[in-house]
Amino acid sequence: MALNWETIFEEEWNKANDAADFSAISNAQAQELSALGAQKNQRERALEKIRREAAQAAYINLKLSQRDAPAQLLAQGLAGGLSESAAIAQQTGYQNALNAVNNEYASGLDALQSEYADDVSDVYAKYAKMLADAKESLRQQAWQRAKFAYDNMLAQQEAEAAAAAAASRSGRGSSSASAQEELPVYNLHIGRVVPSNKVTTTAPGVYPANSTPFTWSKF
Repeated sequence: MALNWETIFEEEWNKANDAADFSAISNAQAQELSALGAQKNQRERALEKIRREAAQAAYINLKLSQRDAPAQLLAQGLAGGLSESAAIAQQTGYQNALNAVNNEYASGLDALQSEYADDVSDVYAKYAKMLADAKESLRQQAWQRAKFAYDNMLAQQEAEAAAAAAASRSGRGSSSASAQEELPVYNLHIGRVVPSNKVTTTAPGVYPANSTPFTWSKF
C-alpha cells in the first residue's frame, strides 16, 4: 500500500489539536481586556466628576453674580437694580462657561475612547500572535511525529519488499534445480538404447530425452 504523507500528517495534526489547550491564552486575554475596561470606566468617572464640578462652579458663579450685582450697582451710585442687558450678559457668561466645560469633557472622553480602542486592538494583536505561535509550535510537533511515523512505515515496507524479493528469487532457484535434477536421459549401450537413471549433466554417450534420435546397428 502506497504511503500518503498528507493523510499521516493530518491524523497527527488532528490528534494534536484535540489534545491542545489554549485556554491559558484566552483567559489571559480576557483578564487584560477586563482590566482595560475597568481602567476606562474609572477614567470616565473621573472626567464626569470634573465636568460636574466645573458645571457646578459655573452655576455658583452665576448665582453669586446675580446676588451681588445690585449691591455693586448701588455702590456705584446706580439705582434701579440690574438692567435687562446686564442680566442677559450674566446668563450668556454662564452658558459660555457651561459650554466650555462640556466641550472639554467631550474632548477628554473622545481621547479616552480612542486610547482605549488602541489598547484593545493591541491586546487582540498580542494574543493573536501568541495563539498563532502556539499553533505553529503544535504544527511543528505534529510534523515531527508524522515524519517519524512515515519514515518507520516506509522502512517497514521496504524491508517487507526486500524479504519478498529474496523469497521469490529463492523459490525460482529451487524450481530450476528440481527441473534439472528430474531431466530424463538415455544411456547409450552397445547395440541398443535403454533408459538410464536421472542425472543433472550430459556426459559423453548420455543424451537428453528430447535430443535428436539416432539409429544404431548391431556390431
